[in-house]
Amino acid sequence: MTRDDEVAALQKAINRIAFNLKDMLSKAVNITNSVTTVTSNVALASQGVMAIADVQKKAIEETAATIEKIDNSISQVALSVESLSESATETSSAVLQMSSSIEKVDENTNVFSETAHETASSIEEMVSTIKSIAESLEPCPGLQSNRVVDR
Repeated sequence: MTRDDEVAALQKAINRIAFNLKDMLSKAVNITNSVTTVTSNVALASQGVMAIADVQKKAIEETAATIEKIDNSISQVALSVESLSESATETSSAVLQMSSSIEKVDENTNVFSETAHETASSIEEMVSTIKSIAESLEPCPGLQSNRVVDR
């Protein structure tokens, strides 16, 4: 091999190395661009996930606040029910006492009515007896009249 042949072969080898380096550099740029695109897509997806996570966090916080309000409302309702139950018990007791008092008034009214009838009957008997006595008496001399006047 001559010197010119050696230089030509070396030049071809250098050209191939340069072409291969250029090809490798082009592939590295393409891979870098692909990685950049994928990284951008991952970043966008991450931002979307973060936005959704923020929405979910707010929804969970609102749900927790609503549950707390419901719990407070249930506690208030329970207290109201307890108060109403106590009021109903007191009202029931008052109604029972009133019923007992009404029964006593009724008994006393019956006793009074019986006593009034007995008293009226006794008075009628006394009036009748007094009339009988007055009629059975003989007129006394010197008296104008022994008669009882009905009023």
